[in-house]
Amino acid sequence: MQNNDDVAKRRAKRRKKARRKHLIIGFVVFLIFSLLIGLVLSVTVLFPIKQVSAKGSKIYSQEEIITSAKLEGENLFTVSEDDLLKKLQKELPFVDAVKIDRSLPDSVLINVTDAKEDLCYKIEKKYFTTSEKNYVLKEYSKVPKNTVEVITNIKKCKVGEPIEFENENQKSCTEKLRKELSDKNLLINYIDTKDMNAIKVGVENKFKVLLGTDSYLEQKCSHLKGMIDSIDKKQWGTINLTMWTPSKSEGTFIKGSKK
Repeated sequence: MQNNDDVAKRRAKRRKKARRKHLIIGFVVFLIFSLLIGLVLSVTVLFPIKQVSAKGSKIYSQEEIITSAKLEGENLFTVSEDDLLKKLQKELPFVDAVKIDRSLPDSVLINVTDAKEDLCYKIEKKYFTTSEKNYVLKEYSKVPKNTVEVITNIKKCKVGEPIEFENENQKSCTEKLRKELSDKNLLINYIDTKDMNAIKVGVENKFKVLLGTDSYLEQKCSHLKGMIDSIDKKQWGTINLTMWTPSKSEGTFIKGSKK
């Protein structure tokens, strides 16, 4: 039979063990709470951006980029590249991409990639160039050099914002024609998808090409390349591929003059 001293010792040992466990739990809770407080402070109060620099752009100065970025005072770790890009493009539309390099405790470097004018959309009597990402870059009174004129139905066209098409089929058709003709090393002068039953393109500064609908576009472009290669280099005119099908792979060429 156990004596009272043994029972008392075991009870004291259990109480001591329980106190130690409570102390450990309390310490862990305190540590987690402290870490959470530190995390909250780090994204709210600590690490405000004080120094901003920029590089990479050949179109905009460092001062223009820094002024439009408005990053001073924001948190070093929470500033978003996507948000910064959208902010910059509203004032500096030729900004195509940004990358942020952070340096403790308070500095950021904005690396900018410039956009290149790619397509040119005619809207009424104005022309608007876009980047390869379909952002509207600049307004012109005439088609600028080294761009492809696109004639189609546009829903919204505002500098610094993505261009919006009235018809997604026209958008995809325009993009596909641009790719197919470029892949075949054909110089594109214009793409007309305003009427999806009478699609037209101008190529090589001397051929007007009638494609009809958007059926078999890839095959039609391949056939077009073969026809142009076989036509005398001094000839100009109209190439008709409106009736082209895999079972009737024919096109016609009508001689004309340069216009």
